[in-house]
Amino acid sequence: MECTDRTRIRRDVRYYELAKEKTFCACGREKESGVAFCRRCTGRLPRDLQFALARFYIGAGWEEGYEAAAEYLGNRRHIR
Repeated sequence: MECTDRTRIRRDVRYYELAKEKTFCACGREKESGVAFCRRCTGRLPRDLQFALARFYIGAGWEEGYEAAAEYLGNRRHIR
């Protein structure tokens, strides 16, 4: 059976749920449960990425927004 993007997303949903549930951001700072990143990291994101994380639910585009935001922050060394 071929692994499609939709199958991969279903399989990884728990990964993204855990990312939202964690109380620490990828940068190491505390964050609120239910959000992807701490306020400082979220504030460093371009508006379109902030919007993607705020608007979409897991399974409806949030995963792509999270990955793009993590890549953006990681490439700029905000997240070590």
